[in-house]
Amino acid sequence: MNEHHGVIELGDNDVEVVVSFDDHSLRLASGQEEVGRWDRSMYTLVDGGEGTFVIHAENEALTFKPHSPNEFARAAVQGRVPRQGPNGSIPHEIVEGPAPRLVTMVLFYLLARVNLALGMGAAGSLIA
Repeated sequence: MNEHHGVIELGDNDVEVVVSFDDHSLRLASGQEEVGRWDRSMYTLVDGGEGTFVIHAENEALTFKPHSPNEFARAAVQGRVPRQGPNGSIPHEIVEGPAPRLVTMVLFYLLARVNLALGMGAAGSLIA
């Protein structure tokens, strides 16, 4: 399991915790005691901004501030934990679309030539 040390904000107090996760679950521990363990479908992780992450589990929201926010974020980006953007949106995977059709490419280059000719004509009229 990936382990990340940090603090959970509980009111005015910060509690030292360790958040561990893998492809199947997230575990929250403080000291030697396990505070909670959730299957991947039972929690979400939201970027809270300013190096914090909000863990939503069991109708609660816990603000986790890892000691190494970049390392924690990098692990989240690698798909090891579900993640959401600051506004609650789920990032979409970027995939390449199909190759353009032949007619699209022909029209594109034809339009480019027409624009070039018009630009050359306009430049010529300015010089003359």
